[in-house]
Amino acid sequence: MIFNYAEHFGQMTKKGGQPRLSDAQFRRFMNIVYQCGVLKGINKSRKHFEGTAEAHKLDMVLFIQGKELTKLTGNLPPEALLNEMCKLGQDDI
Repeated sequence: MIFNYAEHFGQMTKKGGQPRLSDAQFRRFMNIVYQCGVLKGINKSRKHFEGTAEAHKLDMVLFIQGKELTKLTGNLPPEALLNEMCKLGQDDI
């Protein structure tokens, strides 16, 4: 299942404000949002190249970027991921 972390984090921040995260977890948070933007941009570009060799190249880039997002998130649902990040960073704050 693919989660839209950036959208969830944005809605959560609007409702409850910025989460209290350590510096390391805040960097992770921002890297996740960045990766979501990269994936969204690649997906949008890929639609223009449907049925071409370039589309296949973009599929490979999507796969690689998806793996990077998985490393950052562990495929946890957004709420569980944020809870984990808050717990991991409590000792550092």
